[in-house]
Amino acid sequence: AKIIQNSLRSHLVTFPKTQKTALTVAKLYQLNALNHAVTKEYKTALKIFETSNQYLTFPTIENLIIHTENDLYRIIILLNQSKINDAKIAIQPILKRVQTSDLYFLYALSHEINARICFAENHYQEAVKNLDLALESILGKGFMPMEGRIYESYARNFSALKDSGKYQQYTKLYLDTKTKLDSNKREG
Repeated sequence: AKIIQNSLRSHLVTFPKTQKTALTVAKLYQLNALNHAVTKEYKTALKIFETSNQYLTFPTIENLIIHTENDLYRIIILLNQSKINDAKIAIQPILKRVQTSDLYFLYALSHEINARICFAENHYQEAVKNLDLALESILGKGFMPMEGRIYESYARNFSALKDSGKYQQYTKLYLDTKTKLDSNKREG
């Protein structure tokens, strides 16, 4: 964290002159914001995500990815602060942004986060629809941690819907995926 903060204080980082430098600065700010989010310094993290986005002025796919990630992290913070309505408003333009892209992971993540918002509002069927979209976009593409998170969310929603059959089905899929991931970690 200190290395990132020291890098951001340097004069070279403050005034990036090239697209590549601006992207690097944006990523550094993103990492700094994530560090603050992990320590639950949400207000600071939100400001730093905004600063990161200010460096993403070039119309490139890399900038689109970082900008979308920043916006999704901000929404997760809003959810952690129980600002459900703010999160609901903030996710809408992101869902539109990823709708027309080939960024499968961001599409899935956006819909998985929207499912969390729906769950927080007790809109379980709508949450399941978002999880369907998320899972469909990444299934079989090597995003196992995301698949596991989606299965876990399915289980939570089906539990709330009192559908014990589907709850058990998705709990098993979640546990199987978690076991595979844990096995891969041990082997690695």
